[in-house]
Amino acid sequence: MVMKKTAAMMLCLAVALSLCGCYDIYDSSESAPVPKYGVCVDLSRTESDEVWDASADELIFTQSICRPEVIAAGSRNAAEAMNRDISYQMRLFEEGAAAVKNAALSYADENARPNGDRSGGSGGEGKLPTYVYKMSAVLTRGDTGVVSLCYDVMTYSGGVHGYVFRTGVSYDARTGDKLTIESISEDAELLNQLVYGYLLNISAGEKYRNPDGSSIFFDADLTEPLRELIQSDNWYFSEEGLVFYANPYELAPYSYGRIGFVVPYAAMDGLLKEEYFPYEPDGENGMMLANSGSAAEASGFELQGRIVLDEEGESIVISSEDTVYGVTLLSVGGEETPLWYRSYMTTGEGVELVSSVPENGAKVLLRYTLADGTLIERVILKNSSDGSVILAEAETD
Repeated sequence: MVMKKTAAMMLCLAVALSLCGCYDIYDSSESAPVPKYGVCVDLSRTESDEVWDASADELIFTQSICRPEVIAAGSRNAAEAMNRDISYQMRLFEEGAAAVKNAALSYADENARPNGDRSGGSGGEGKLPTYVYKMSAVLTRGDTGVVSLCYDVMTYSGGVHGYVFRTGVSYDARTGDKLTIESISEDAELLNQLVYGYLLNISAGEKYRNPDGSSIFFDADLTEPLRELIQSDNWYFSEEGLVFYANPYELAPYSYGRIGFVVPYAAMDGLLKEEYFPYEPDGENGMMLANSGSAAEASGFELQGRIVLDEEGESIVISSEDTVYGVTLLSVGGEETPLWYRSYMTTGEGVELVSSVPENGAKVLLRYTLADGTLIERVILKNSSDGSVILAEAETD
């Protein structure tokens, strides 16, 4: 139940947690209820570039930029609005990559030698450093209320280490509007007070102290730094709550990395607009199957997307029996990289993956959640006995 403003004010002062604040958005009388619409995001397109110095045959610059696309949301107009803003964000990242690339070319030119030797290079004796610009995109929440994306950038331009930073952006899944703290709240002033008190409280905890008991933060008094953080755009929605984050050097030394503070949804009951709480999955527990076959052979399925990892690979259709939630495909091998996401899939719906399929050493991980909250992880492999495609249980550490 949503609390009155007076109760919300008491919550701000006490910095306490209320009970769960989740909301159903569908008719619970259905045997396999699904949300009003599905949110689908394609994260599979990453464009790469390399620059080699011809005189010494050295790699002097490498670049990779992920280009997410919202395939489905509350309406076509909503998806188009989000994609327009994403395109704007991409131009900013392209400008950043171009700046690092130009710096690499200038450095190579300044340190050129007729015989190919180098002076002053920090990439090793007589070698140029390889400048890097890498941007990866992560979907932190995608459902009928919110689409939240985080862009993680890593740059290296010589020196001891590179630099990493995160940019978070959130949209209303129904309209495509970019969200602000003011637009997500029933009372932005009270929400700011709550968040400030919450962050001040948890930042004083043991998690943010060195072994000698001293604070990890630059300033012992975080009163102003936290106020500035809350007033910035450094926030996004996650499955757990509203996340405020500080990039390296903003609150603490680089060695502590990015610092995130999570304000749980339960703590924002009465302050966060009801439509921005996550929905609670319901219905029968479904399961997902994988079958070989082209999109034409999968005409019995309503395909929700097509992801191409290997142009010469085979077609695999991953389909759902009854309703499952948070369907995510990730490439594996080294680090996990998100490829595709849909907020739910139900009977008769599928997604096509074009990829080579090994008998072991999986390339793709399938992750989804059952209505009862159980997380399922499966890898896509080939059955050594008959060559069929199978979903095998993923090994966990």
